[in-house]
Amino acid sequence: MPNNWHYHPEIELLYIKRSTGTWLVGDHTGPFQSGDMLLIGANLPHCFRHQYNHLVKDDGAAGETICIRFEPEIFGHQFLNLPETKQIKALLLKCSHGLQLTGKLKTELAVMVEQCLVATPGKNWYTFSPPWMKLQKVKNTFRSPQKVLCSAPLILIKKK
Repeated sequence: MPNNWHYHPEIELLYIKRSTGTWLVGDHTGPFQSGDMLLIGANLPHCFRHQYNHLVKDDGAAGETICIRFEPEIFGHQFLNLPETKQIKALLLKCSHGLQLTGKLKTELAVMVEQCLVATPGKNWYTFSPPWMKLQKVKNTFRSPQKVLCSAPLILIKKK
């Protein structure tokens, strides 16, 4: 799980399943622990420094993180402008500062991310009910508090 200071054009949902250490997200530095979840905006520089004991275990107790990256345009303009999806749109806009997800949102997304890992395409791929598929169920979930990490959206753009 070595990790260097980097950025990328995708939005990143990061679930720290088992580890502790320090994260650097934009101009924010802070500790992380097992169970933390972040939503990192496109081109927002970040880095995770895991404690040594999570890097070298051979007994199956090494650190584990699950990372899902997706293009900012994945949902399309029309979808995000529906009244039912305004909380999703707001969350995606706020992630340019880096968000530590908390509460019901973190809990439900952690379960869905875990289910994605064991889903078999063509068989049970859609049985885990991703949040954007059952909007009424999770409408209030997206109102859960999040901790904004950066003071400003520090976006790096590659020069061509």
